[in-house]
Order: sequence, then structure tokens, then C-alpha cells
Amino acid sequence: MLDLLHLNGSRGWSGAMFSASLTESRPLAMRPNRRTGWGRDDLRRLTAVTIVALTTFTHTGCEQEQPPPPPASLGPDPVIGATPPAEGDLVFDREFLFLSSDPDSLVAVPWFFRARATPAGVQREQTAWLLRAGDWEVLGQQSRTTPPTREPWKILPGETIRLIVGPGDRIESLLLRDPPRELETVLDALMTEWTTAGSESIRMYRGHTQSPLGRVDGIVLEISRRWEASEDGGPGDWVFLYGGSDMQLFVEGERPQREPEESVPYRGWSRVALRDLQWPELSVVWEEMRAYQDARRDVPIRWGLNSPAGEIAGSVEATSSHLLTGQGDGPLLPLLGLFGVSGSVRIEGEEFSVTGFLRHTQR
Repeated sequence: MLDLLHLNGSRGWSGAMFSASLTESRPLAMRPNRRTGWGRDDLRRLTAVTIVALTTFTHTGCEQEQPPPPPASLGPDPVIGATPPAEGDLVFDREFLFLSSDPDSLVAVPWFFRARATPAGVQREQTAWLLRAGDWEVLGQQSRTTPPTREPWKILPGETIRLIVGPGDRIESLLLRDPPRELETVLDALMTEWTTAGSESIRMYRGHTQSPLGRVDGIVLEISRRWEASEDGGPGDWVFLYGGSDMQLFVEGERPQREPEESVPYRGWSRVALRDLQWPELSVVWEEMRAYQDARRDVPIRWGLNSPAGEIAGSVEATSSHLLTGQGDGPLLPLLGLFGVSGSVRIEGEEFSVTGFLRHTQR
């Protein structure tokens, strides 16, 4: 796999609880066009120079880069979502997704943060990945327990994943600082915000990601949710699709889908020609699957999307994948899948070619 940020070698995976499937990033369908991607010749040239800091930050007012807290109860590094929390846990999720605006060269940077409030403290997990030219790379990962707090939902920086917080505790920037690997995702202007009747909000920003290889412009999605762990397994799959400046679509399931034939309620929001639309009832079906032996499950690789009255319809397929197996008691193991996807969506009669990111879980 092409290592895009660590130009002098590759870092090993330290999480002993997962199988060798953690490194799986084989494409499941047609690979993206690599001609416009970061090439190996670029990397050879870059290894001859010294990589310096990405950006010099000037902090004014409340804006500040948060320092990492002292280490506390560091343990094996679980991947967020692969091993479900214990039943009854109060869970706070913050998820950020950068998605490039160039459909011919998909770049995605998911940043996932989870906090579980327990009497003994707050169990925190954080993970960041990079998708570029069809290859997935783990950027940073850490789990730790911090003392009890009245605000467990607040994100704390880790050893290599940092953040810049502005007024009102707004996250303005997410940073990977693991020399010589450096990467930053910046949340620029807010485009829109969607909320649910529960404790969830979805915000969409203009943004960019900066690395030693240059700047990539795109969209940043921020998802905030609070939920109590139950037998249903928590939040379901979600997908964000980008059809250019005129169309963006976010769709999520109410719970994980256990079987291909199971019917799970979905809902979504779209932004078409600067007009926000809400879709309270959607269906998502697994149109094609393949066997994934490490988790002993079938994994979808193509999805169909429809609304009851047909105002919205489409299909997307996986162009890249990163599959991870969690811990479990039974023969079927928990699964987390990260997918780059492409396809087409029709909204109110208008057709859009889309690229995007899909997060898939099975419990």
C-alpha cells in the first residue's frame, strides 16, 4: 500500500485485539483513476527534502491548539465502531469527514472520536484514516481513560491527533502531528446544518486538507450524536455523497443492518442548488455482496437508494475498502467497513454523478 505521509518508512499497527484484516484495503470494484493522484515519483523527490511544519498558526482570543493531556490508562487501541460499547453505556460520538471536491481523484479523511461515560471515568477512543488514489492508511489511533467530568462529550487531543478550538468550543482544525507525517483538515465556512429530533446534528462546511504534498479543497462534514448502547448496536450505516457544488446528500440508518434482507429505516438530507431538503423515509438495500471470512459475514459492495414516492433514487458501488474486525463472543464478529464509493443519484428528476464515503457496521 502506498504510504502518503510517512515518507521514511511505515508504522506498524499496535492494536493486538484485531486480526490481520486491519490492513485490508483492496478495491472491491473498479479502482479510481490514479493518473491525477500522488505518484511514487513525487514521493521519491520529497524524500530528499526535509518536511517542515504545515502551517504556522496565529492564535487570538479563544482560539488555541489544545495540548495533549497526560497519559492515563493507555491500553490496546480499538478501532472506533468495530467493537460495540457495553449495553447501557452513554456514548458521545463526534465524526468529521473531509471529502475532496475533485471527482476524478477522490481524497477522504475520516476523523472519528468516541467518549463513553462510566463511573470510573471517560473511556476515549480516536482514530483517523486517509483514502487517496484508492489506498487506505491509518493516520492515528489511541484509546485511554480520563477522569470523570461533567462534559464528557468534549474532544480531548491525543498523542498524535490534535485540534484547534475557537470561540464557543467550535472545532476549527484537526491535525495529525506524528513527524515526519503531518496533515491538517480545516473547517472553513459553514454551508448548512441539519438536526434530528434526538441528540444529533450534522453540519457541512467548506474546507480543505493540507499535507506536505499540497492542499486539497473539498467539503467537511461534522456529525455529533449522543446515544445509549443497547442490543440494537447503536447508530447504523451512513453515507455522504458529493455531486458537485449543486448537490450534496447525507443518508443514515437508525440502527445497524444485521442481514441483507433486514429492513432498516433510513433518513436523509440533501442540498440541491442551495436548497435544503429532508427525506424522513428512505430505503437502502444491499444490491451486491461478497464474503468476508475474517468476520464470517457478507459485506455489501453495491447499495441501492430509494424514497417511497420515487423523488430520490440511486445506486453507488465501492471503489475502495478498509475492513476491520472487532471482538465478539459468537461465530459472527463485529465489523467496521470504510468505503470510497461512486455512482449516480436522481433527486426530483435531476440526475447527478456522485462520489463519496460510506461507513458500514455489523454487530
